[in-house]
Amino acid sequence: MTTPRVYGNAGGSLEGGTFAANKHVARFGAAGEKKTAALLAELAATGPTVLHDLKIPNQKFTANIDHAIVSGNKVVLVDTKAWAGNFYWTFAGATYRGLKRFATVDKQGKTTFPAEKKTLPMAKDAIAAYLGVPKENIRLALIIWPTGKKPLTTWLMRSPGGATVLNGPVLTVGRLRSLAGKKEANEFIVRKLAQLVIR
Repeated sequence: MTTPRVYGNAGGSLEGGTFAANKHVARFGAAGEKKTAALLAELAATGPTVLHDLKIPNQKFTANIDHAIVSGNKVVLVDTKAWAGNFYWTFAGATYRGLKRFATVDKQGKTTFPAEKKTLPMAKDAIAAYLGVPKENIRLALIIWPTGKKPLTTWLMRSPGGATVLNGPVLTVGRLRSLAGKKEANEFIVRKLAQLVIR
């Protein structure tokens, strides 16, 4: 077993209130990111390097990348969400929670559709350009944790950019390893991504 290599603080931006709609959302979001981080720490002990809370390079919007896994020359960008337990499903690009389209209200009072945001695909393009690697070397994953005791169902949900949707409570390190790989990370990629970690 290798020494785990983990950079950054999972949920750090949410604890500071930077990216969340409100304190309630920030608290659940930070808790979800810490649950993901615990699984990623186990993965890091087997070879890959994990980074938390990264800036998206060369972008003017305020989104961040929750986690990145580096295995060999491959990178998996991971977004963690904490949503109410329900059946999530996608049809014609619109995602529903139960029978209603999944919508929330942002800080400005505007209706948004959190499951349909294109932050991960934009981050993929930006990170590929920043690292100077083909986009094929970067995969996307969305990990969702329930905010209460009601379970989540996500097998009919699709995420923009083709991100793999993973149900947090049933996610295993083995599943993460099959997604990311188990090689030790390319040092050049780790050094470049470490410069993006929000401190």
